[in-house]
Amino acid sequence: MAQRTDALFLKQFLRDNGYPDAFARWKNTGFVTGVSGDGRTLVGYGAGPRTFQGFVVLLPQRGSR
Repeated sequence: MAQRTDALFLKQFLRDNGYPDAFARWKNTGFVTGVSGDGRTLVGYGAGPRTFQGFVVLLPQRGSR
């Protein structure tokens, strides 16, 4: 995955890094409220297709995709 240091939108970050369908139909990914110690698991909530809902994103190890 590309390394960045500026703020960005999770949905766009995932799409830019090989996950074109990330958060399809979501209005807004909202907020990341937690990150695992290794930085590969993100949890949060946002405006899903029908209502606000939580999400979990599991990122692959660097260089494995």
